[in-house]
Amino acid sequence: MSILNQYSVVSNSKINGNIDKGEKTTNSNKYNDFDNNNKNQNNISQEENDENSFDNGSDLDQEDEEPENVEKLDINKNSKNFEEDQLNFGDEMDPDLYNELIKDKLADEKNDEDTLRIKEGAEFTLVSENGLFKVDQVQSGTEFSACKPWKGVVMHSVPSDYKPSPHESKEPDANLELEFIHGYRCHDTRNNLRFTINGDIVYHSAAVGIVFNKDNRTQKFFFDHIDDITALAIHPNKKIIATGEIGPYPLIGIWDAETMECLIRINGPLQKGINHLVFSKCGNFLAGSAADDDHNIAIFDWAKGSKLQKTAHIKSQKQKAASSINPVFATGKGPRANIMGMCFNNNNDILAVPCVKEVNFVSFSNGTYKMKKGTGLKGDSLTTITCAGYLNNTLVCGTFKGGLILFSGNSVSRTLKGHTGTVNSIWMRENGQGFLTGANDSMIFYWDNKFNIIGKLNIIEKNINSLNPRIRSLCEDENGVLLIGTRAGEVIELNGESAIVHIRGHFDKELWALTVHPKKDKYFTAGEDLMLAMWDIKTRTIEKVYNFKFNNKNFITFKIYIFKILKLF
Repeated sequence: MSILNQYSVVSNSKINGNIDKGEKTTNSNKYNDFDNNNKNQNNISQEENDENSFDNGSDLDQEDEEPENVEKLDINKNSKNFEEDQLNFGDEMDPDLYNELIKDKLADEKNDEDTLRIKEGAEFTLVSENGLFKVDQVQSGTEFSACKPWKGVVMHSVPSDYKPSPHESKEPDANLELEFIHGYRCHDTRNNLRFTINGDIVYHSAAVGIVFNKDNRTQKFFFDHIDDITALAIHPNKKIIATGEIGPYPLIGIWDAETMECLIRINGPLQKGINHLVFSKCGNFLAGSAADDDHNIAIFDWAKGSKLQKTAHIKSQKQKAASSINPVFATGKGPRANIMGMCFNNNNDILAVPCVKEVNFVSFSNGTYKMKKGTGLKGDSLTTITCAGYLNNTLVCGTFKGGLILFSGNSVSRTLKGHTGTVNSIWMRENGQGFLTGANDSMIFYWDNKFNIIGKLNIIEKNINSLNPRIRSLCEDENGVLLIGTRAGEVIELNGESAIVHIRGHFDKELWALTVHPKKDKYFTAGEDLMLAMWDIKTRTIEKVYNFKFNNKNFITFKIYIFKILKLF
């Protein structure tokens, strides 16, 4: 099984060897740190030493000449659309926010007829000689692509000592089993790392829900989705997980974090994709927002849903939608502005919906959906509201500018200064003791219930050597242990002064290169995040990383460097 884009996968029958207990941080600079700057990602600090980074070799010391007429790579401009949207939003735009805002456009691309046909197994289309009809050449499976560069790699990768065997054309008596996934989705999704009741860590990557046991470094998988998971929520009992996918008829799967069994399937009325999910404080309701043009919102009495087709594999989202029962309690159109998150109040009767430059409040008593826009956002407070949570009866909102905005009822009551970078996460602590905030400035702030900052923590100072320390997800267990997700796809557990990086992986755009060491249990990967990594198969960890500076070097030069470095091994 293959996981595409920025996620690395180890898949085989069994891998023997000792498995480490996690990658404990030390003072050695094993990784090259990103210089965290919310407004300029181009200034990257490059730390190297002989033991803990790749030996560059003399042939890498000199600058390669840049080929002419090659488009330069700039991570601050994902595309031409980024520049256009930056004009529309003014200074309130960075690549991460842009990734979230274009999820609606990606949902439209998923609706493309050719894309859907390829998903259904149509490898390519033949046109009849008279041009009157088309014939799909159908193959099995759901992850076929019209472009298959791997075929050429396989055909031209015959070992030099290969000897043909009369049995080689027979199907092998073996199956591949997914064992481990490196990385998690962080580029366009936030607040998607949580502790389960057993202390395991739940998150998602590509189309797979993952429960990670940090003690023995093993993973369990939820496979019911047939497209990328874009939203995750955990029930207050920390046993039940909800995940939603992208696609025209997206599945919301509600599953058991221990058995990985799908308990409830919900298809509809939300379409094009699920951008956000959240359980109510009582656990009876599940709210979701769609990636459609109307940003539709639905509140589900989820336990009344259907368990149909919980074992059968259904290839089509449309077939899944037709086979499920929708436990919709209330539904209606959302705001015109892009939705950035959702949260229930403590009375379980109001859903707060932070958006781009507005906050909306949805009531749903007796199944009647009513939405009301919040008031009082003006001046400096008229900014993108990136996340929110209720502290008693006060709605606390994090902003793109780094501050906090407090709502009493549906009106602004107070604004607070806070971070120097976008606030991506708000975590409400137990029993109304206060809350935590995590932001792009790599800082975690501890707030009391009177909205005073009582503590600050900089994750850079914890020697975790993050490749991009922008905080994308944050939560805390009952013992005060923090679970942190960064923009570099790192899953970090912080207990006092002790920090463990459980997961690292490629974190931006696509993974383009993979090769296995000819003699050792190592393999190498490289991608459009300009990171070259050496992995250890037995311990399931990154051993070394070479990070290329974002200094307008083009991708062709990057590939030349990769070739030179790999020659050293």
